[in-house]
Amino acid sequence: MNIINGGHLAVKYLKEVEKIDTVFGISGGHIESILDGFTEYNIRTIDVRHEQAAVMAAHAWTIYTGQPGVCFLTAGPGFTNGLTGIVNAYLENTPLVVLCGRAPLRDDLKGALQEMNQMDMVKPITKWAATCYDVNRIPEYLSIAFRYAREGRPGPVFLELPPDILNVSVDISQVPMPVSPKQSSAICSAEEKLKQAAEIIDNAKQPLFLGGTGLGLSNCSVPLQQFIEKTGFPFMLMNYGRGALPDNHHLSIWDCGNIGMNVTLQQADVIIAAGLRFNWIMQSGEMIPPGAKVIRIDIDPHEINRNRHANVGLVGDAAAILTQLIPLVSKNNHQEWLQT
Repeated sequence: MNIINGGHLAVKYLKEVEKIDTVFGISGGHIESILDGFTEYNIRTIDVRHEQAAVMAAHAWTIYTGQPGVCFLTAGPGFTNGLTGIVNAYLENTPLVVLCGRAPLRDDLKGALQEMNQMDMVKPITKWAATCYDVNRIPEYLSIAFRYAREGRPGPVFLELPPDILNVSVDISQVPMPVSPKQSSAICSAEEKLKQAAEIIDNAKQPLFLGGTGLGLSNCSVPLQQFIEKTGFPFMLMNYGRGALPDNHHLSIWDCGNIGMNVTLQQADVIIAAGLRFNWIMQSGEMIPPGAKVIRIDIDPHEINRNRHANVGLVGDAAAILTQLIPLVSKNNHQEWLQT
């Protein structure tokens, strides 16, 4: 019989299934068995001085590695200190896994140490939030958390793990260990929509391609380069999309900055916005000329017509959509428009 406690079971899943090798946080009594598990399974633990820094460091780790960052918070003030970082990840659609302690289940409503209703505070600022009540289901809950963080429109998730779950021992052979999916599913746009987009692209005279965080999260440097160089569209990449193609690419208008983007937008007749929300940076879409045709690419269907009606909306992963568009569009050259 191979006995393991809940804290070590959680870390075993992180290490062996999700291949997590680095986590961020501050120690606390409610989560001490998880901390011990990090040592047991040789996961590097980055100690910070404030829980907000732990969440934001995990956020940055996500952006630079392409994998969901993991952070841990202890109950009560540790949790509340991390809220700003969680909100930031939520607003930036960053896949992040937050593991958090809480007061023991057996002491609910008794005024236990650092007891508070954490779930009601965190639910509005996470993509998914849950409390695990059964030590045998810890791997299952972690699998759900990572799946929610990654799939569709990414975002932070929150898993609350009470000490009277983490400190219970079980026979590891009796605990199902989920298998991490090799790839996320992506919604693909209908063929008719792709053809409509290709027709608009081929007839563009003064086009502009704008890319945002969705480009960076979709790992689409290769199809993006192929699409840009075939269509000849000048482009600007922002947020976490920046770097998918270099700023010094001959079709990039990055050296003009936001002012240059605003001027170009006001003259454009066709705009492709991929993985980019029309929020305050885009003046909620108001800077786009009324007569310009807009093609929007986004994993979230609700973004397609948000703040500006799209002539064509392509719902799905940016890399998958661009890969589908490349053979449908004609080779073009908008160098003269770019120079003006």
